[in-house]
Amino acid sequence: MSHFNIDKKNQKKINCDVTDQLLSNVFKQSNEALLITDSDKNIITVNQSLTRYTGYTLEELHGKQAQLLISGETSLENYEKMWRTLQRNGASQGELSIQIKGGSYLTVWASISNIFNEDILTNYIISFSDFSERKAAENSMHQLAHHDSLTGLYNRMSLEGRLEQALLTSRREKKYLAVFYIDMDHFKNINDTHGHDIGDGLLIEIAKRLKNSVRECDIVSRLGGDEFVVVITMMDESILSSPLATYIVHMLGLPYTLSGVSLHSSPSLGISIFPDDAEDYTSLIKHADTAMYYAKDKGRNNYQYFTQEMNSKVSDRKKMTSELRIALQQNQFVLYYQPQLRCSDECLHGLDVHVYWQHPEKGLLPPGDFIEFCEETRLINELGAWVLDKACQQLAIWQAQNLMPLKIAVNLSLQQFSDKYLVTEINNIIIRTNIRANDLELKITETVAMNNSESILNQLKELKKSGTTLAINDFGTGYSSIAYLKSLPIQKLKIDRGFVRDLEKNKSDAKVCAAIVALANELGLDVVAEGVETETQKQFFIDLNCKFMQGYLFSKPLTADEANKFILESIK
Repeated sequence: MSHFNIDKKNQKKINCDVTDQLLSNVFKQSNEALLITDSDKNIITVNQSLTRYTGYTLEELHGKQAQLLISGETSLENYEKMWRTLQRNGASQGELSIQIKGGSYLTVWASISNIFNEDILTNYIISFSDFSERKAAENSMHQLAHHDSLTGLYNRMSLEGRLEQALLTSRREKKYLAVFYIDMDHFKNINDTHGHDIGDGLLIEIAKRLKNSVRECDIVSRLGGDEFVVVITMMDESILSSPLATYIVHMLGLPYTLSGVSLHSSPSLGISIFPDDAEDYTSLIKHADTAMYYAKDKGRNNYQYFTQEMNSKVSDRKKMTSELRIALQQNQFVLYYQPQLRCSDECLHGLDVHVYWQHPEKGLLPPGDFIEFCEETRLINELGAWVLDKACQQLAIWQAQNLMPLKIAVNLSLQQFSDKYLVTEINNIIIRTNIRANDLELKITETVAMNNSESILNQLKELKKSGTTLAINDFGTGYSSIAYLKSLPIQKLKIDRGFVRDLEKNKSDAKVCAAIVALANELGLDVVAEGVETETQKQFFIDLNCKFMQGYLFSKPLTADEANKFILESIK
């Protein structure tokens, strides 16, 4: 066996050499970018990772101040703060931007430590790790937290903070501030009939138009759905909000074209002013929202300033919505039937169905008092289904009595076409009530007919295929295209009563009525004149070779029992 004798002095030297070599290898091969300076912050050495990150070699950096690597994206104050923390604690870390050879920069997480030799500060060692991905993730999280994911506008949470800050500035500078609360008219109909992709595209386009309508210092946010809030800051006078509100109403009301589909929507805009109307975030938003509903009551596509009188009206509106829900639950609705006669012999042809509300306090309310509320609150689907089922049940009773060949006409709202099971549900009602499908007439508005939605067109074709009759109600009030009209599976046009009412005094109305009848005859469609109230009006449509007519000249809308008597008298 061999014996090796190594004295302790040599052993200590060997251990130091090994340690130095190990530390040197760690320094060179570390994935973190490292540099070492002297006590005056002059660069002594750098490792390969730092050269790979920055593009600078040791030869280019040696002897230069470490600060030269710091990009202008990092504030001098932040850089010096890290060094002060180092002097106090012996170590420091934070986010920095370092210069990349060629002019760009890299976001890094930097750590700085002191190196002592026998209590004397001799060097600093600085490490950099790539922070760009983490920074991008943080920015993305911030974007998601503070911005609407669809439009990129500020979200509700961000709006509150920014509006609060704007209010502080307005108080300090003694300036006015305006809050615009915007709701897009009929957006739900567009979204339901054209699909969510088109609806989302419309919201994105609305957001762009809003952003382009205001200044950089103003706030544009989306609260959700089709509701937006715009805050106009630092106004010298409150009246300065009026021209901008006019401009926004105009811009948002211009046509939209998405995926080849032409769309029309318009804004209802409510305005509240700081400090005149309120001085806090919650009240300003609430008052602007109230004014927006008042703009809807004024016919939509306009703006209204908040007034204290509006509160009671909006309260009434909310009460009405609540009462409608109760009315559906408690079966407070009742159907009335208005006779429709043939022009040729004035014999009964069918019955036009109207829904009335037997209000427990206000008495019998006509459709015009509540149908719009039902459409806005999306209760129209439930009410429409009830009306159709009830009307078909009544028709089945009359048909079972073999009174006479009889048809009923029921309205379908645009919103009902958003239900993909609409056709199935109508067919199920026909089967369940055992009526003849061709005795059911379904009335749609020109808005539905001209919607240019493939989904609606397919539903109309399916309804016609099932045997039902399709009619366009209140014809002449919209913007019907004759070419498109020819492609629709409809069989009947109903002239709006507004043209019939004044045709004896207004030659233009008479010409419109004559043109509609001529157009319908050319297209092979039947025509119904609504609202006939005088013998002159009746004779006018008989002379035009109009097919059907209805109005108070013949009968007002009747209850089921009254309609039953009318039918019996017609048989005699």
